[in-house]
Amino acid sequence: MKNFRWLMVAMMTLTLSLVACEKDKPEPQPQPQPQPQPVELTFEVETVSVSKNDATFNITPSNLDADYLAVILDAKSADVFNSDAEIITKIYNDVKSYAEANGTTFEAYMADKVKRGALEGHKVEQLYAGTNYYLLVFGVDVNNDLALTGKVCKHEFATEANAQPQPSSC
Repeated sequence: MKNFRWLMVAMMTLTLSLVACEKDKPEPQPQPQPQPQPVELTFEVETVSVSKNDATFNITPSNLDADYLAVILDAKSADVFNSDAEIITKIYNDVKSYAEANGTTFEAYMADKVKRGALEGHKVEQLYAGTNYYLLVFGVDVNNDLALTGKVCKHEFATEANAQPQPSSC
């Protein structure tokens, strides 16, 4: 019995020393989770048809929940700018002037122009025959005055030229 008590005391001492040592170990610190990098919004643009005065496109953004604008600009006007930001500034200034001339604000005018999701059969009319154009598609932040959120996708196309009159013999 005496041996049993000593054995029990030895076991309790060993248990206490192991438990006490466990508390001295530093608790592991959780590793910080890396912040996800935003994925650049890209666009797939397909020309469905082009005629003398109109063109039809299918536009599919890489993120179907992203807000974006699709704007037509003639190539000569677009090619004079050095950056996407300059092109967007020019477009926005023109739209602001147009909106004010028609008694509305830039924000009100642009509210129904912002797109989301795939755009099938987007038809643009009143184009000039035989002219090179860009369909400019770019992501915007609707909560920050339609600020540009990435690169501008430039899809080049040309309208058909007017048919040349055929000579006739009388």
